[in-house]
Amino acid sequence: MADPSPRRGPTPGRLAPHPHAESNIPALSAVFLGPLSILLIFLSTGGFFIALPCGIAAIVLGTIGIRNADRKDVGHRPLARIGRFTGIVGTILSVIAVIVFIVVAAALHSTEHSVSGLVDQVKDEINNAKSQNR
Repeated sequence: MADPSPRRGPTPGRLAPHPHAESNIPALSAVFLGPLSILLIFLSTGGFFIALPCGIAAIVLGTIGIRNADRKDVGHRPLARIGRFTGIVGTILSVIAVIVFIVVAAALHSTEHSVSGLVDQVKDEINNAKSQNR
C-alpha cells in the first residue's frame, strides 16, 4: 500500500534577486536594445529609422551600466559591455543603411522619379553605344 502523504523535501532557495536589492537596470536595458537595433535592420523594411535610436540608447545605457557596475558593485558589467558593443554595431549598420537609402532615393529621383525611368535611361544608353559602334 502506497503512502498517501507526499514527502516534503527542503524548500528551494530563492531563484530571483531580492525585490529590494539594487540592480543595474541600464545594463539590462542596453543588452536588450543593442541586439534589437541589429535585428531591426535585417528583419524589417525601413527598420533602420528605429534601429538608429535603439543603437544610440544602447551605447549610452551600456556606458552608464558599466559605470554603475564599477561604482556600486551591482554586477552585470559583462551584460553592459555586450549591450554597448551591439549598440555600436547597430548604430554603424543603421548609419550605413541610411546612407544607402539616401543614395538610392537620390538616384531614383534623378531618373524621372521612378524605376521605369531608370530602365529607360539604361536602354537609351545601350542604344546610343550600339549606334556609335556602327
